[in-house]
Amino acid sequence: MAEPVRFDLGSMGEPLRKLRNCAADVARKLQSASLGGDGKARAAVPASNPGQWITSGDYPRDLVRQGMDGVIAFRLTVNKSGKPTACFITASNRPQMFDDTVCLALMKRATFKPALDSQGNPQASYFSSRVRFQLP
Repeated sequence: MAEPVRFDLGSMGEPLRKLRNCAADVARKLQSASLGGDGKARAAVPASNPGQWITSGDYPRDLVRQGMDGVIAFRLTVNKSGKPTACFITASNRPQMFDDTVCLALMKRATFKPALDSQGNPQASYFSSRVRFQLP
């Protein structure tokens, strides 16, 4: 006879926090491993002004009406052509609408000069930064 299956229920907050921290550690290690000391290697570099990737027009209207500010840290995966392929929120004071707004705008507007390996060849990489939504 098969043993019964047991499900432990509860918050996923702590496991998800640990998973996010692990992913951030892996990203940092991959980024630093790809950079050599020969002067050819470099991280992904914005090809356009990051200050124009998210504008005041992107501020979620519902959150403006509620008077909410927000700070969102993100990490973009950048392919070897310099295009973002994924957006991850690494820290946020919520609400979710800020997170969604940031990733949507970045995926649409962010452009990069791709990272280079030690031979000067384009390679996939990461770019991390943060956005502050603040009402006057």
